Amino acid sequence: METEKLVVSTENGQVRGFEENDLYKWFGIPYAKPPINELRFKRAQAHEPWDDIKDCLQMGNRPYQFANDKLDKLIGSKLPTSEDCLTLNVWTPKNAKKAPVFVWIYGGANHMGEASSPDYFLDSFAEKGVIGVSFNYRVGPLGFYNFSNLDDSFDSNCAISDMILAMHWIKDNIAAFGGDPDNITIAGESAGGTAVYSLLAAPSAKGTFNKAIAMSGLAGNVTTQKTHDLNNQIFFDKLGIEPTQVAALKKMPVERLLPAGAAVFAESNAHHPGIFATGPVIDDLLPQRPWEALAAGASQDVACIFGTCRDEGTLFYSMKAEPQSWNQIAEMLSNNDLLDKLPTLKQLYQGLPEKKAMEELARDRMFWVDSIKCTLAQSEHATTYSYRFNYASPVKRVLGLGAHHAADINPALNTKIEPQNVWQHGIPKQGLKKVRDTMHGAFVNFAINGNPNGGLSRKWPVYTKDSQATFVIDKKNDVEYGPTPEHFKVWKDIKLYE
Repeated sequence: METEKLVVSTENGQVRGFEENDLYKWFGIPYAKPPINELRFKRAQAHEPWDDIKDCLQMGNRPYQFANDKLDKLIGSKLPTSEDCLTLNVWTPKNAKKAPVFVWIYGGANHMGEASSPDYFLDSFAEKGVIGVSFNYRVGPLGFYNFSNLDDSFDSNCAISDMILAMHWIKDNIAAFGGDPDNITIAGESAGGTAVYSLLAAPSAKGTFNKAIAMSGLAGNVTTQKTHDLNNQIFFDKLGIEPTQVAALKKMPVERLLPAGAAVFAESNAHHPGIFATGPVIDDLLPQRPWEALAAGASQDVACIFGTCRDEGTLFYSMKAEPQSWNQIAEMLSNNDLLDKLPTLKQLYQGLPEKKAMEELARDRMFWVDSIKCTLAQSEHATTYSYRFNYASPVKRVLGLGAHHAADINPALNTKIEPQNVWQHGIPKQGLKKVRDTMHGAFVNFAINGNPNGGLSRKWPVYTKDSQATFVIDKKNDVEYGPTPEHFKVWKDIKLYE
């Protein structure tokens, strides 16, 4: 191995990587100024150049996490946590030359998440000739809450600005790592999928990528200020301050912000049933909702894959992050002057036990209907594919989670996470292997040439307004055309907390 191969010149300065498992890697490259001190609650700014070679041998600090400690310990890494967290990571094949690029954006309900989670390592892409890139962005009040309507010295959509700056950095620098700046695919799941929809809609992100994959993205989580105001009040109440005292947040110890942001994440549905956790806000960076921007041709040259999981609502029901009963649905509708819609919704889910009805209702309201709005809009302008992830492991079926939210991440990225329980080692893996081969293979193909087909057991057809072809991913793949149109008809015009 020639050491000089692992020193790359970026527009900011030289970075030194390392070799591992026959791949080249650069971890913890800063792409923005640290958003600390006077830059807290400010949009991302380009990093200043450096003179010496910067060692990029381990992943950077994780963003501060605004969820409960138990959840953080369950899924978080052991890396230090800091406001100085805006770094990115690169995985490349050896001797890469004009290689396709796959950029992963993590999820976490806009309140948690980090690029350093092993679930998100991109070795498998680099092993197949595709350069992998991931980056950190700010979460919770530091990244998403909008206080600019209270004090114009605060910026809105700080996290979206992180993502846009990261994408410009990748576009401008990836050729130095052997990547093709004209063949970049972005992908993300959950809040990461919302990020993909946001980048597709953001005028200043245009041209930084060529293809996009939104997995279980919440396109409706790009909201008006009303959602922010309602959730911000929970935040202020927990802090014990008035909105007029918002300037105090700039110098407040971040440790004091943590439980208040975690309260918004945990309690927003109890205060306002059916409201989204605070995410991107409509502003100058995001002037339209994603489906409106896509319908207007905002990303008319970007090939896309949009998909959801069959049982998106089970996890959110168990976390009490969505309505738990028809009484809460009635409260949700009443809060939005839509109580007349209650009989229609009850009819739509008639015959289901209340718990199952709430799970399916959460799936449709949070994920499915807005995903279809985006898919229909984008299919009018560019090649678009749709999928539904149906595979549920035996354990998940027994637990009642089914093909739950986030079940498609590991198959898509082919991350080999060991089972946490010894008894799980005895469960047959043939079905999961088929699903991994299908999903990961399709994503690699799409990153290379914009078409998921090649090696699939069944052809994945293009989605059109007429066909609405949806590729069903399971142990045996299938295709459905225009699934559950009555659900879309009922939900497509229901507006909540706007």
